[in-house]
Amino acid sequence: MGVSLIVLGAILFLSQWRGPQAFDWAFTWWPIVFILLGAEILIFLALSKGEQVRVKYDIFSIFFIGLLGSLCIGLTLLASTGVLGEIRHAVASVDQIKDVPELSRPVPQEVKRIVVQSADVQVRIERAVERDVHLFGTYRIVTSEERAEPEYDASQFAAIHTVGDTMYVTLKRLPEKRGIVSFSSRADLVLVLPKDVTVENQE
Repeated sequence: MGVSLIVLGAILFLSQWRGPQAFDWAFTWWPIVFILLGAEILIFLALSKGEQVRVKYDIFSIFFIGLLGSLCIGLTLLASTGVLGEIRHAVASVDQIKDVPELSRPVPQEVKRIVVQSADVQVRIERAVERDVHLFGTYRIVTSEERAEPEYDASQFAAIHTVGDTMYVTLKRLPEKRGIVSFSSRADLVLVLPKDVTVENQE
């Protein structure tokens, strides 16, 4: 028990410099507490050979051991199911607005129609003289020190395919995070299309 208290104090002391990451070590090695408590009793009995020694547990001791065991099992379940990580991510999360990687694609002369498929995606369509397709805008993302920031490229926002005289521009929805704290990244897109081509927006 003495060693356990020293280790706990050391972890709390280190957390002043390393932050919450110092507790990762405690969550990984906490079963040693049971080993130390059991070894303490066995060593005590081994060193007391020849003496009338009896280890006695009263009601308070049984309650304390049961409470300690329940807390440790609960922490193990929370850590193994990812609940602790979800809580830490939610507490330390940062809401950011980032630029969408610009996508530019020339429109072949044989293309007479552009079909925009924008289901569940917020997009504003503009027209320009240039015979090119341009896609840009911003998107919202939640990050934290616990999780690496996802890197999005232009292909994760839109796909462009040409079939005959028709070009299809399919806008994509960003991945959604499911868990205790759910989050859906939202993108505000601007799509610039040529003026001399017929445009159909299929929402």
